[in-house]
Amino acid sequence: MEGFRFTEEEWKTVRIAPWIVGTAVIDADTGSPFSVLREIGAVDKQIDAAHGPSDHRDLVKAIARDLREAPSSGPLVEPDRLADWEEQLRSVLDIVDAKSPGADNHDFREWLYEIAVDTADAARDHWRVRGPRVSEEEQDLLNELAAILDVG
Repeated sequence: MEGFRFTEEEWKTVRIAPWIVGTAVIDADTGSPFSVLREIGAVDKQIDAAHGPSDHRDLVKAIARDLREAPSSGPLVEPDRLADWEEQLRSVLDIVDAKSPGADNHDFREWLYEIAVDTADAARDHWRVRGPRVSEEEQDLLNELAAILDVG
């Protein structure tokens, strides 16, 4: 949160954004428990990559650092709120638009979309060697996310 003007409550909202998009993708087409684990791993991998040396701007690095160095003691996204992923994401974007305009905001939006794409791509079950890597439901969600995030 250092270097940004987020209140503590705003930061709690903003820092869960990777998990909002990740769980939205997972919920779009829930596969086997193994595919869900791979999808969760894809979100974690993106957070780890942003936490280490990366080309990301300060906001993404701060979120990744906070998620790795000060993990939550409970679930980041409450189960009863998963259905409201779009509302949650729009709340995050409103906060970031107001407090971190410009290049940090653009990088943040691209990072969230990248997380969603990687999560969808990770879902393929081992025994489904044919067919699309990303299901139709996941692709629909990715298209919706691209519009909301204004990326693509």
